Amino acid sequence: MPSTTVTATQHAADLAWAGQHGQALAMFTQALAQPRLKPDEALPLLALRSESFGALGGFAEALSDADAMLERAGARKRGAGVAAAHGLRALALMRMGRLADALAAGDAAVAAAGTAEAALALALLRRGETRFRARQLAGALEDGRRSLALHQRLGSASGQARALWLVGSTLVNQGQVAQAHDAVAHGLACARTCGDDFAQGSLLNLHNFWEGDLAARLRINREAEAAFARAGYRERVLMVQGNLAGTFNGLGLREHALRLFAQAVDAARAMRANSLLLNSLANMAVVASRLGRFDLARRSADECQALQTQLGLPSDDLYLGRVRADIALDDGHAALAARLLRPLLGALDEHSTIGTRIDVPAMLARALLAQGQPRAALRHTTAATALHRGSSLAWHNGMEPPSLWWQHHRALAACGHADQAWAALQQAHAFVMQRMRELRDEGLRRSVLNKIPEHRSIVLAWLQQAAERGLPEVERLAHLQLPSEVGEPFQRLLGTGLRMNEIRDAAELQHFLIDEITELSGAERVLLVFQRSTGLEVAGALLPLGENTPAGQDALLQAITPWLTQARRSRAVTLRHGPPGAQPEHQRSCLLAPLVAQREVLGYLYADLDGTFGRFHEADRNLLGLLAAQAAVALSNVRWAEGLDAKVAERTAQLEQRVAELAVINSIQQGMAGELNFQAIVELVGDTLRRVLKSDDIGIQWADPATRRVRQVYVIEHGLRLQLPDFVITSDQAWQRVQAQREPTVLNTLAEILASGKQAIPGTDQCLSMLAVPILVGDRRLGTIDME
Repeated sequence: MPSTTVTATQHAADLAWAGQHGQALAMFTQALAQPRLKPDEALPLLALRSESFGALGGFAEALSDADAMLERAGARKRGAGVAAAHGLRALALMRMGRLADALAAGDAAVAAAGTAEAALALALLRRGETRFRARQLAGALEDGRRSLALHQRLGSASGQARALWLVGSTLVNQGQVAQAHDAVAHGLACARTCGDDFAQGSLLNLHNFWEGDLAARLRINREAEAAFARAGYRERVLMVQGNLAGTFNGLGLREHALRLFAQAVDAARAMRANSLLLNSLANMAVVASRLGRFDLARRSADECQALQTQLGLPSDDLYLGRVRADIALDDGHAALAARLLRPLLGALDEHSTIGTRIDVPAMLARALLAQGQPRAALRHTTAATALHRGSSLAWHNGMEPPSLWWQHHRALAACGHADQAWAALQQAHAFVMQRMRELRDEGLRRSVLNKIPEHRSIVLAWLQQAAERGLPEVERLAHLQLPSEVGEPFQRLLGTGLRMNEIRDAAELQHFLIDEITELSGAERVLLVFQRSTGLEVAGALLPLGENTPAGQDALLQAITPWLTQARRSRAVTLRHGPPGAQPEHQRSCLLAPLVAQREVLGYLYADLDGTFGRFHEADRNLLGLLAAQAAVALSNVRWAEGLDAKVAERTAQLEQRVAELAVINSIQQGMAGELNFQAIVELVGDTLRRVLKSDDIGIQWADPATRRVRQVYVIEHGLRLQLPDFVITSDQAWQRVQAQREPTVLNTLAEILASGKQAIPGTDQCLSMLAVPILVGDRRLGTIDME
């Protein structure tokens, strides 16, 4: 390859390493277009271009370039180029969800690499990832360790970092969290040394598999997202955003989580990243189910299964069966859930991930408890908690420790084992506290406590039993006394205001407001109430599942109406705690802020929180006041814009009507200009009006002022032409009355017609409504056009 081409190729490779894959692709394509390019020169260019295509989500193009590499290699079955081609095929096929083909390509890559260390190290990495995605954990771990050893001998920090990701991923799915954590720490050190942003993103994202603290997860998710963005890997960014949605689900902010999963589904569909699409659909189904949106949940699960069938993937009953069992449990069909879960329990083996082996029996126990079978449930929770203890009580991907230990507590309590049940409750409560260990945003912490049903139940049971067992108040109320940083929600409010002002649709803005109040405050109940001319109207609401009905919303609105009336007069943000004199944990905090824009009260924001899960303070009142001020301006702007749009539409319609009227007049004038015969002009006018106005009942009368004779020059009744005799207006009073009518007259009833003197002419039908338009020439009325 000429030296100039080598230099250009290296520059393109540097651009790709820096995440500038679009520019790199153009340069690779230009280099590949050179005439008489030798296979050994083309293979590395195609390999680099394939990886850049994959980074941008062009998996079909990445696969095509890998196939082109094999074609250019010809009869060669071994060598670094051939091994790289098979490895790139494995990578593209894996992202497309074609796991069986990807596994075959991974095997081919290892075989083609032979004993060449650099080629074999990369091939093992490619095959190991496909094995991991196919849940062949033992083989994946072996490939990861072999690749790591080779990269260490080669002195490749980037290769070590990526191999350590594979090792850590496999270990954590086997339940070896401590060893996985060490692998990730070592991998991150290597990745940061060499500036490998892709490896950093992968390793950071791996923390999602065991990190229980939600604040840490939020931080790590965002760091991983930023690393993948720097590396320019769009599909990996989407993957992390899906994990971020899972974190919001863990925070209890399920509306937010559902929106993020829906966005991930749409983006994965567009990118044809089928592996990511399968995961996103399954996650969306579970979150929709938790929100009670069972139609969406079932549609998502069905699409997931259909896609699996389309791709020819082996049936993954453990994966989809758990999703469908989740939906059945949430929808109150415990017997169906149990029927779905029992075969899954029998299918568990050493190849199943640790999270699945714990979660399936815990889910079955929940179903059995709902059916009144506590002893059977206890057998399953005992097995699941023993497995959890054996894995050092770690957080594992695919299971929720608070839920597991809560089901165990319930089963023990129902079977009369009070002390053991108390110990299980203590463990469940400890896991809830772990969730919030570093969470300094009090609004988010309240959501963790009150928006996840298992957490609510754990907190309520804890408060009661801790009091019965005489625990000190500082221990009993520990979940209410965690340290907070007041500035965090105010920092989030800055972003809220910017996003709010970008919204131009009133309905979208209303939904946004409800979600933002909930996220910022952690409130249990939120109402957006508009002040209409007809009274108060609930424009949006978020209430606990049992209360979130129209009747529940109306009941809450009626209860707070006196406060709304007071707020309309005072226009002040208020904070109340009640009932007066009760302990803080037994009081409800209520916040109310009027929405005032240009001295007009548009509506109100209301939020409340039971003391069991937290307490609103002055900082919350200030926060809601700022949000209400921003919301009022945004609502006013949206209404103004919608009003302006309506006025523009109305004005446009008026202009269109006027244009049509002028066109009619113009057509009549053009016809008249070509006619000198009076009756021909009358016929033209009458026929045109009849056609334009779509009327089969129309008449034109012409009067001679000298003789007061009225001629029926054009009469159509029921679509038929009539010849009616002339008549003379002999009464001076009647003539003067006719001459005085200078404006069109609309007569809508028979009584009005008779009162006007317009009685039916003999031989015609009496009309029931009519429009009479005078024909004026100067100051004289010479005729009339009547339409019935």
